[in-house]
Amino acid sequence: KLDKELKALNKENSILKESIEDFMIRFEEEKKEKEEAEKDFTDAKIQISLLENELTNKVEKAREIEMELKGKMNLKKEKEEECLKNKDEINNLTNKMASTVEDINGLSKLKEEKDEHFNLLKSKKDEFMKDYYLKQNRLKDINESLNSLEKEKNNWNVKEARYSVQLDNINGKLLEDYELRYDEAVKLWIEIEDLNKADREVKKLKNQIKELGTINISSIEEYKEVSERLEFITKQCEDLLAAKENLQEVIIDMEAKMTKQFLYNFNRINESFNEVFSVLFDGGKADLILEDEENILTCGIEIQAQPPGKKLQNLSLLSGGEKSLTAVALLFAILQIKPSPFCVLDEIDAALDEANINRYTNYLKSFSDETQFIMITHRKGTMEMADVLYGVTMEEEGVSKMVSVKLTDNLEEIAS
Repeated sequence: KLDKELKALNKENSILKESIEDFMIRFEEEKKEKEEAEKDFTDAKIQISLLENELTNKVEKAREIEMELKGKMNLKKEKEEECLKNKDEINNLTNKMASTVEDINGLSKLKEEKDEHFNLLKSKKDEFMKDYYLKQNRLKDINESLNSLEKEKNNWNVKEARYSVQLDNINGKLLEDYELRYDEAVKLWIEIEDLNKADREVKKLKNQIKELGTINISSIEEYKEVSERLEFITKQCEDLLAAKENLQEVIIDMEAKMTKQFLYNFNRINESFNEVFSVLFDGGKADLILEDEENILTCGIEIQAQPPGKKLQNLSLLSGGEKSLTAVALLFAILQIKPSPFCVLDEIDAALDEANINRYTNYLKSFSDETQFIMITHRKGTMEMADVLYGVTMEEEGVSKMVSVKLTDNLEEIAS
């Protein structure tokens, strides 16, 4: 880095020297020009007496030459000052270069010290690597020995597991055939002198046991356990039957109350439905009819409507607009019986004509004091009765923007 900086300073010094030389050449040229101008000025004075007719022109020319001379003198002064400044800068750069050379010498000495330290560390590293390879080889031998020991250990574990299984089988057979544990069998151990005779005696005893037939020694305990289990299950069954009866009584009571409450609200909604229908259709009548009065809670409900000028018929026989307006009438009837603080209407007016739209919106206003409505619609008549409109527009492709329009003024805010 210092070498690069030194080279840059040397290059800058050379540039400054060249600049100074250029300035000196120009200075000499300007000096010659000055001397020539002074000579011309002297000749002009001599010719004044001889050329009085041209006096005016010559004086003016002399003035011009004098002004030019003053400009050149000022320029010479500036160049001299700039030269002095460059000399000072050259001196500073020379001092800085000397300081940089000293720094380079110091860094060179430091580099030699670091190189010696690096060589020392390199030799230590070689020694450590030799020791590392020796220990690595030793570790490899230890791992091989350890692997052989692990294999031997696994073989002994397999043998241990096999003998353990055999021991468990022997203990199981001892417990199954003789109902004895190992510690109990050890107490009964006797030394057998003649093994064949003992085998014959064992076979003889086993045959005698077979002749006795199957005897379940633990049948008394099993009977006791089964009896207790039967008593427990019987008690649980009685509790479940009692709970079932209680639940059935509760269900019957709840169904009776539900039926009563349903009939009460159903009749109120039916009356309200008929009134709202008459208002929205400007006449006519409508009824809600239970399809099976014996099963009120499970039966269907039929809607019969008679618009003005038509006969009474099922809802499925009406036109699309009449169906929609009938459904709106039923919704308003339910809201009259049980008002809701909030209601969302999603294009409920899509199938209505303009006359029905007006009746629908006028009737909707009567609910606005108790219920807040959010309507999704494309119908102008419905939009006109809204307090606030919210729409989505796309001024830029792919960028949606929400736009709101307030159609009513807050009278309290205006008064304040």
